[in-house]
Amino acid sequence: DTLAHVSRDYIHRRWHQEELTFSMVYAFSEHFVLPLSHDEVVHGKRSLIGRMPGDPWRKFASLRTLYGYMMAHPGGKLLFMGGEFGQFVEWRFAESLEWFLLKYETHRTLMAYVKALQHVYRADRSLWEQDDSWQGFRWHRCDDAESGILAFSRWSSDGRDMTLVVLNWIPAPQHGYRIGVPFPGEYRVVLDSDDPAYGGSGYRTSRAEPSRIVSAPEPADGLGDSIRIDVPPLAAVYMKHQALPDPGSPDAGANGNGP
Repeated sequence: DTLAHVSRDYIHRRWHQEELTFSMVYAFSEHFVLPLSHDEVVHGKRSLIGRMPGDPWRKFASLRTLYGYMMAHPGGKLLFMGGEFGQFVEWRFAESLEWFLLKYETHRTLMAYVKALQHVYRADRSLWEQDDSWQGFRWHRCDDAESGILAFSRWSSDGRDMTLVVLNWIPAPQHGYRIGVPFPGEYRVVLDSDDPAYGGSGYRTSRAEPSRIVSAPEPADGLGDSIRIDVPPLAAVYMKHQALPDPGSPDAGANGNGP
């Protein structure tokens, strides 16, 4: 379902958002592995980058979004060789991978993104500690197909560590998009697939949006607090909560949050 969705033209994706959300109906019934395997890149199915519609920039941006979704989705991860740098041809068992593509910046930055994504995943227990339970997952936004936005959070087993994941599946940015959050305080961007270092447009930095966004006591998505974020086009953004210091603490003034 997911690969069918990302193969669709961007203007048509809004009519098929259930292809992205349906997996959560049965995500915790077994121990799942999420396979972007060799079977998906042979026999005329096309490579992963080859499935993406649009011009080269949109293809790479859409693939980065897919990888961001896979890494945050409950379940084990499997990415077949060649996918990490965007090989355009299908896998051929009698030939080497097309390593020469790493001479080109678009392929190098994609591989840098996959590397960063894996480091974030390894270091963040909320992304894998509760892969088999609703205790480790909460939808924040799954019905805004018009905007192409999905938002959910992943949780550690003790409920103290949380990662907020925001995905934009269409090439239109969303300025000041409101998302409900479970805790008041600051939300720090720890990964943005639209970062120019990964081949992105740098939409958030071009708008001078800070890497730390402070929540407001305005209800959204069934939660008492919310944040507003500039969501880049075709992007995956990971955020971590950081409590604001007490106004009377020594750190408050240093962080600009005190009197």
